[in-house]
Amino acid sequence: MYHQRNAVLSYHILESSILREFHDKYRSVSINGHQYTFIQKWNDNGVSGVLWDSAIVLANYIASHAELIVGRSVLELGAGLGLPSIVAAELGARSVDATDQPLAIPLLAENVKRNSPSNALIKVFPLHWQTDRPKHPYQVVLGADLVYDAELFKPLAEVMKHSCDKSTLFLFSNRIRYLKDELFYRTLMEQGFIVDKEFYDSGFDIHIFRITAANLEKF
Repeated sequence: MYHQRNAVLSYHILESSILREFHDKYRSVSINGHQYTFIQKWNDNGVSGVLWDSAIVLANYIASHAELIVGRSVLELGAGLGLPSIVAAELGARSVDATDQPLAIPLLAENVKRNSPSNALIKVFPLHWQTDRPKHPYQVVLGADLVYDAELFKPLAEVMKHSCDKSTLFLFSNRIRYLKDELFYRTLMEQGFIVDKEFYDSGFDIHIFRITAANLEKF
């Protein structure tokens, strides 16, 4: 989960039970028969320091569609605690780069180390959307709950453009909380991205968007 200035989402969009989970030091989740336990630091790291439902839904989705990941180079933007990156490595990705803003990196690295026997495959490093750009295109780009702060929409779109070629597949998961969240995806389409709603998890109220760059003007 990428954030700026240790941003914290408004409490009115979060149920009290979820907030209690965020204040727990550990949170465990089972994906594809594997049990993972994450260290959470809500008070220290804010939104990047907890395991979000969008990350769980995205991890479950790629676990059910391993053919999208196996043998491919994977980038996760705003990785937070790194669950989708860890699952991608377990599924047989060729390489996995888990990124977030600098404050989030120590906790991300710690959770990758404790949860992934394949942690040597996962590179953890900072990627600040306003100032940094990926050095090469990836075959798959993952993102969980990235679309919530309108000030970050333009920097996020720029990072997306620099992380892809015409064959890159983006898989983004998020809960549509406000109209502006839908507008982000419409803006991507105006820029030449192809955006489809790929999957909806009614239990979590989470959408997965499939995005490709076949029509992007930069090519």
